[in-house]
Amino acid sequence: MAFIPCASRCWVAAAAILAWAAVGAELLAAGPPAFQGLGVLPGSRFGSFARAISDDGTAVTGNSDQADLGGSTFMAYRWQAGAMIPLGDLPGGANFAESGGISADGSVAAGMSFSFNGTEAFRWEGGVMTGVGDLPGGVFYSHAFDVSGDGSSVVGLSRTEVTDYPFRWKDGVMINLSEGFDGTPPGGIATAASHDGEVVVGQAAGRPFRWDHGMMELFKLPPGSLFGGAAAVSPDGQIVVGTITFDAGGGATTKRAYLWRKGVLTILGDLRGNALANGAEDVSADGNVVVGTTNTPSGGQAFIWTPAGGIRPVRDVLVEDFNLDLTGWQLHEANGVSADGLTIAGTGRNPAGRREAWLAHIGCVAPGDFNNDGRRDGGDVQGFVRCLLTGLGCGCGDMDGDDAVGPSDVEPFVAALLD
Repeated sequence: MAFIPCASRCWVAAAAILAWAAVGAELLAAGPPAFQGLGVLPGSRFGSFARAISDDGTAVTGNSDQADLGGSTFMAYRWQAGAMIPLGDLPGGANFAESGGISADGSVAAGMSFSFNGTEAFRWEGGVMTGVGDLPGGVFYSHAFDVSGDGSSVVGLSRTEVTDYPFRWKDGVMINLSEGFDGTPPGGIATAASHDGEVVVGQAAGRPFRWDHGMMELFKLPPGSLFGGAAAVSPDGQIVVGTITFDAGGGATTKRAYLWRKGVLTILGDLRGNALANGAEDVSADGNVVVGTTNTPSGGQAFIWTPAGGIRPVRDVLVEDFNLDLTGWQLHEANGVSADGLTIAGTGRNPAGRREAWLAHIGCVAPGDFNNDGRRDGGDVQGFVRCLLTGLGCGCGDMDGDDAVGPSDVEPFVAALLD
């Protein structure tokens, strides 16, 4: 058998596997593929839609309403452990709140509400919604679109007398991210943050940007493109996804999803040649799963992209690969994906024809293939170790088919790597 060199981090991972196996503990596997509608808030007239999913895949935030009870026609919610609860609103304004992002464990959320001050970004934790203020100058206005995984940072846009600027709020202080740009500060919007909030992405001067510890970088757009923006960033801040708009000729435009990694921007392709446009909304921690929405002649479809499968409708994956029954469901948008790439939140139409947020666990095509690249190799070690040490993303860890991840799975996992 040929010897395969192992990088230092591989030896660390191997040591972690052996140390954990010696303890002899067992973790429940992530469970079989599954699909469910998330329901609506009591008294809803207009249904529900998803906005984001927590990194651990247990919580979803989005919007619903309580119009039939005389309540808000637009109300942010958090869904977790089967229960959808309204987040409330800021005091002093209309009964209204729009959801933004959610932290890694679902305990903190962000968005926008109306307050005494005006339109104001909020941070929600422990049932309490708090306004975060705005940047100085001009009319009072701020809007949050995400919260960092650790819950410490809120990002979005704020309006000044000059233009809209991307902001980050942390520890009670809101800063203009454009001030980290080498040149004239461009207006823009911040859409997503890394786990620690030290990397923020969004759109500025018509281009995707990545702000890293105080410095803003504008991405170079590919030939034929008009403008673009970033929608999401991986927890470590190293992978960015979003959408770029291209000139399609004759005054028409088309949109394409992209993935940016280590300075290289890659267009993700098309939906079997049948899409009019597509856009990426979220990315897994390792960049091997991207979700979003593609427009087809029959309407919007939620998509999932992997290196092995390219862009496919989420519905096709659930029905064709995992034999789930989605009779009557239309999956129009995929709005978020968990850090391990196995759980997706989105928006669609239920069998009754009503708009409803949904949650899908896509399971594991091949045990041991943690990064969904169609191979079982050294690239899967990190996912296996993460499962053993944290209990997250264990759907691909049940190597011996006993519905649990334990010491008995270590040997077949190693054997699969060497096969």
